[in-house]
Amino acid sequence: MSPVHGAVMHQRLEMLQEMSKRKKELFDRTDAEGGTPLHLAAYVNYVDGVKFLVNEFASTTIEYDDVGYLPIHVACKMGRLETIEELLRHWPDPAELLTDLEGQNILHVAAMHGMAPVVKYILGNPELEKLINAKDNGGNTPLHVATSNWQPEVLLHLARDKRVNLELVNNENSTAIDIVDEKLQTMDAPLRKSLTQIILLSAGTPRSKDKAICRPKRLGPGEDLAPPDLDKLKDEANTRMVVATLVAAMTFAVGFSVPGGYNGSEPDAGIATLLNKPMYNVFVICNSVAMYSSIIAVVILLWTQIPDSHAAHHALRKARLPLLLALATMSVAFMAGVYVTVSKSTWIAVFTLTVGIAALFIILSLYVALFVPLGHHRRLVQLFADYVIMAGISISKGVTEGRADSKREVQLFNHGPTSLLRAGEGTVEHHDVSMLLRIDEQEEVKARDFESHGFEAQSHAERTKSLGEEQEVSD
Repeated sequence: MSPVHGAVMHQRLEMLQEMSKRKKELFDRTDAEGGTPLHLAAYVNYVDGVKFLVNEFASTTIEYDDVGYLPIHVACKMGRLETIEELLRHWPDPAELLTDLEGQNILHVAAMHGMAPVVKYILGNPELEKLINAKDNGGNTPLHVATSNWQPEVLLHLARDKRVNLELVNNENSTAIDIVDEKLQTMDAPLRKSLTQIILLSAGTPRSKDKAICRPKRLGPGEDLAPPDLDKLKDEANTRMVVATLVAAMTFAVGFSVPGGYNGSEPDAGIATLLNKPMYNVFVICNSVAMYSSIIAVVILLWTQIPDSHAAHHALRKARLPLLLALATMSVAFMAGVYVTVSKSTWIAVFTLTVGIAALFIILSLYVALFVPLGHHRRLVQLFADYVIMAGISISKGVTEGRADSKREVQLFNHGPTSLLRAGEGTVEHHDVSMLLRIDEQEEVKARDFESHGFEAQSHAERTKSLGEEQEVSD
């Protein structure tokens, strides 16, 4: 690593210009990851540095680091759109910009690392259309790569683009949905993986003919060959049972402590004072439905305790509807109960209704997503599925987004000469560059001395070992 990397890291263009005049060979050095200064500039999205390095050292645009990435691949991995645009201006055919090991183009790399803005940019650029269905050394298209790395946000852009060929297979004769089927049979399916499957199914991604022949007909899409895990089913059932029990307890208690209280005088003693209010009737009806629905859900969930995984799985699915009904009607009952007691204050009543209706809409939308076959590729279902998928992506986001190359950063910040640049601001003085160059030369001398002493020590050890062996032979 050289002071050039430090100047790039801390975005000191004047220092880069000065060092290029005085010691160009510094720009040929690489960091701990084998990256040139241009790799680093792409990594930190230092656009001015990228422009300078491309103009002054154009050959570095086609130099690979130890991972087999060109600078533009590093920019795609990190989602640096400005840097990508700048590098593409200097390269007429981006289809030639392939990684050294896997033969992947920039769309492959962006899809692998979940950089949806970069994928969207490439799909929207007509000059990059040839990258959309390009294959790497393993026959994988960007769609295959995004699927293998469980990147639902990227898949949403790819699968909805009509130019993406969903039928293409890789060298293992697998389409994107085949990859999902194979992996989900041997592992759990958390949210990101489930979203990946839903997107591909809703887009109508076909299975390869060879894989379809091997797949049992009795199994539906996404179903496992192995029986469900009974312990996991019981844990999930217990969680739902706690929710249903709480709803039943709360609605039962509210049924005898109604809003407004009861009349204490004859002839209506014990009768609710708000009985003639329409919203009170809504409260009573919804509260009753919520209580009985939650009790039904509890009874159904009791069937999950039997030692039969398939029966437990079936009972768990059947308990969804009454539990949904209980939660939804309990929300409406609360809204109606509060409204009927504050109806004389118009703005509070309107606020209560607005919040209650919004909450009910969210509850129903999230629960409907469990029943509507989001994997269906009809247009209306796709529109609904897209909203549900985007909500799911928002929940699961943050795992891959903005992922940094920590090893490269540690090497940069711990490097001796470049640490002098951390607090540097403003114009670079002539003696600043001279100081860095002197320190760098001193470190080079130390490194050569260390290598020399190490070689001498090794030679001495080898000679000692050889003499010892000769002595043993003579004895």
